[in-house]
Amino acid sequence: MSAATDRLAALTAASFANGGHRTAFPQACNDVATVGVQVAADALSADADASATAADRVQTAADRVAASASAAAAAAVIPATADRTVGRRPSDTDIWTVTRATPAWGFGVAGAMEETPIDTLRWEFDPATLAPLGAAFAGAATNFFTNPRLEGAGTGTPGTMPTGMQAASVTAGLTLETVAVGVTRNGLTGVRYRLSGTLASSGQALSLTFAPTNAGVGVGTVADGQTWTGTLWLGGITGTGLTTAFIRMSLRTAGSGTAGQTNSTSFNFTGTEIQRRHHTTATNATSAGIMHQLFINGAAGAVDCTFEVFAPQMKRLPFPDAPSFPAVASPATSTRAQGNVSIGVAQLGTRWNRRQGIILLDWNSQPGPFTSAVDADWFGLVSWGDSTANERMGLLLNPAHTSIEARCTAGGVVQTASAVTITAPAAGVTTRAALAWDLDAGFLQVAARGTAGSKVALTALPIPGFVMPGRYATSNPLFGRIQGFDVRPAALFDASLAALTV
Repeated sequence: MSAATDRLAALTAASFANGGHRTAFPQACNDVATVGVQVAADALSADADASATAADRVQTAADRVAASASAAAAAAVIPATADRTVGRRPSDTDIWTVTRATPAWGFGVAGAMEETPIDTLRWEFDPATLAPLGAAFAGAATNFFTNPRLEGAGTGTPGTMPTGMQAASVTAGLTLETVAVGVTRNGLTGVRYRLSGTLASSGQALSLTFAPTNAGVGVGTVADGQTWTGTLWLGGITGTGLTTAFIRMSLRTAGSGTAGQTNSTSFNFTGTEIQRRHHTTATNATSAGIMHQLFINGAAGAVDCTFEVFAPQMKRLPFPDAPSFPAVASPATSTRAQGNVSIGVAQLGTRWNRRQGIILLDWNSQPGPFTSAVDADWFGLVSWGDSTANERMGLLLNPAHTSIEARCTAGGVVQTASAVTITAPAAGVTTRAALAWDLDAGFLQVAARGTAGSKVALTALPIPGFVMPGRYATSNPLFGRIQGFDVRPAALFDASLAALTV
């Protein structure tokens, strides 16, 4: 390359005079190309060597030039991009690689429950308002109630209960009628019931049990200390006399009696919309089976109401989850695989700068409660690295949804986390968070809802490979939605970073 460099350095205006351009100009073009190719090859070789030896944590001269240029360009555009409309679909989804080994269910654009095929990003919408909630993310989960479509039911008074369910418990003076089976509402399939008669005193009118009292329905033995959530949807509620309903999960011993029983969660019937209700319990003794029950209360006097029940679930999660279904007419436990999204950093072009940058994220919370304090239950909002536990940096949300942390592990070494405290958002509320890093300045920081967290020392960076929305590299999947997503190639800190998250 030195000969080409020397020739270029020797060029003057006279080199192109008196017809000299016929030879000087083509030779100069060749020399420029030669120098460019060699520079690129050297840069690639240096980067490959650095990655292989973990020495890429030492900034090269080329890195410094790129970082300086991108910082100057980004400083002017970051504030402008931060006010993007909350609620729009995330940017860059055309370069998102999605892997999920199973289909996934959720409410689609028309407000109906839809099945999204494997390896396809699932978009979720509010079933009542049709407002977009964002790209839906969820970890793996199994529905242990084997008949969530409530197949096998038959009409009559009381009619035939769906396969795997116990007979309904109806309070004296009332009659239960199975009015219709295979009822569909908002994409869900269920059963319509009518409850009528006279209730002697206010209180329980009916209970429906969505699992046998002992082992069965695919659950088997329930280990001590496990946490379960029961979920179902109600709709088509009309008539008079009903007041409240609540869901309870009970754990039964192998013999008789109740080994663990939750406090009940009550809610009022309101209109005809689909309502998802849940309750969570942890066992207090080794048990052989688990029940998920719906209790309906009424006021003393005449009762004549119809209601519909859809998609009961029993999952080992500390919060409600989107439904999972087995194949039609094939009752069985059903598992939804974790969905993973990866974006190659090269696909981000000039917006990616591994030395310093900002990731902005709008995430939308799903229904709680979120109470577990186990670290493994933290939600990964976004991360970047090489998809291993040894090389990753990202944002995580604590189980109670009251703290967001920026964490970094480089070369297997865990660095000090930056944290910011927030008020736990209600279901469907969107929160904007940001992660900023700058290895040259030596800082890592998180911000959310207009508040910056602690600015901590950053001494090393992960080996770059992918940006991963909805997870922390290999673990901590997000249960929730991402509405907005952006990557910028320069870092801002403290008040400037906080301002991006308002």
